[in-house]
Parts: sequence; structure tokens; C-alpha cells
Amino acid sequence: MLTAEETSVVLGTSLLAETSASEPPSALTAEPPACSVAVGPATQAVYGTTWTAFRSVAYQDSADVADHTVTQTVARYPEPSDAAAVFRVLTDGLANCPAAVRTDPLRGESTWAYEIAASGPESLAWSAIQDAGDGWACHRQARVKGTTVLQVSVCQAGDGAPLAAQLADRVASRVEP
Repeated sequence: MLTAEETSVVLGTSLLAETSASEPPSALTAEPPACSVAVGPATQAVYGTTWTAFRSVAYQDSADVADHTVTQTVARYPEPSDAAAVFRVLTDGLANCPAAVRTDPLRGESTWAYEIAASGPESLAWSAIQDAGDGWACHRQARVKGTTVLQVSVCQAGDGAPLAAQLADRVASRVEP
């Protein structure tokens, strides 16, 4: 995982507020229900419960209303085939969901459109764009490397895709196969 300081340098803004988790949160409610992976790509809908190690950390530029949020999620599985299966759940779930309504217990309902920018056997790049969100979008990268599945998300108004790619490359370089 990258520290808040390392992440801030890439983003060009100070990220201070931090939250972390040692297990994936429950899947979010989606409409249609088949879009649970798209609306919650870092939840149990993707990562399941068979991981042997899990860590997620989110940094924001404000504890209240953030202009920038960066999330890093890393999970390790017993075998490379287990990690590959989790990665397939993510890629298939996104491929089959162009748009959905997400229900978050803390934030209520929001409508999102999903666009896959690049997809390969070991990497995936996509964006989640909030409808009526004043340009708010989450640009995401996921990678599978050996027994590990990682994700990086950069959420902000504007194009955070290059930043998400750069951060994902850095996180992936730290993962041992």
C-alpha cells in the first residue's frame, strides 16, 4: 500500500483523512441486483470470504466533503487460481452492467454509469460516473498478480484515470508474486 504522503505526491494535493479495513464490507444493494459487483467492486460481492489477507485504505483531502478520494484494496488468496477467479468475478460483473442504482446505507441512493476503458487477463481499467454528480467519477484499476488481487480508485470531479493507473502500477510493483 502507498502511504498518504506518497499518494498525495501523485495526486498533487494533500490527502489527510484516512480510513482502513481488514476485511471487505458487505455487498451493496444494486438495482438491477446483477450489478452488485459494479456498485461495490471492493466489497464481498467481488472479494468474497476465502482471502487469507485483506487490507483496504482510503485517503481523502477532507474528513467531511472530499474533492479527492483515493482507495487502495489488496487481497491475497491461497492459490493463483483463486485470485484469478475473483478477478473474473470483477471483470464479468462490470462487463454485464452499463448502469445501476447503488444503495449505500450511509449515503442513500445514487445512479452510476460504468465504462470499461481496458480489459486484459491480468488488468482492468474502468470508470464509474455518477449521474447528476457534477462531474464526480471514480476511475479504477484492478490487477491480478499471482495470489493477489488489487484495486486502486481515484474519485474526483474530472479525469482521474491517469492517476489511478499510476497509483495501481506503484501498488502492483510492491506485490510479491
